Amino acid sequence: MGACARELRLKHAICIAHTLNLVVKKALDQTPELSDIQAKSRKIMGYFRSSTSEKERLSVVQEQLRQPQHKLLQEVETRWNSTYNMLQRLFEQREPVGAALASLTTDIPPMSSEEFGIISECLVVLAPFNDATTELSQEKRVSGSKVIP
Repeated sequence: MGACARELRLKHAICIAHTLNLVVKKALDQTPELSDIQAKSRKIMGYFRSSTSEKERLSVVQEQLRQPQHKLLQEVETRWNSTYNMLQRLFEQREPVGAALASLTTDIPPMSSEEFGIISECLVVLAPFNDATTELSQEKRVSGSKVIP
């Protein structure tokens, strides 16, 4: 987009949602403790999303624990807020996920209480960025006027 604007000699305004995405993604990548938790979370999410029997086992455990039967969310490399959504869902479903992992034969270790503490703190810090990303990414509202040039 920048090259196109330069070529056509147009004034180019950067996309604040894209910039926000890059800033948060870089900050997440530079936090080693969180990178390890993200990798472990991806394995857990992938495990339950890859097999129907594991998905059904998780659903049974969710029902037994009277937890919402929400699907687990996998992050998408290009969108930082998918990492936020994945960690938020994992934190919400920590009891059913832990119980389901304990009842299945797998080499994937469950998250520790310390790791869930880090996730909880991370979610508090990232929540305003998620709200801003959601607000700036809406298709039916003008978002450019919400940003100070």
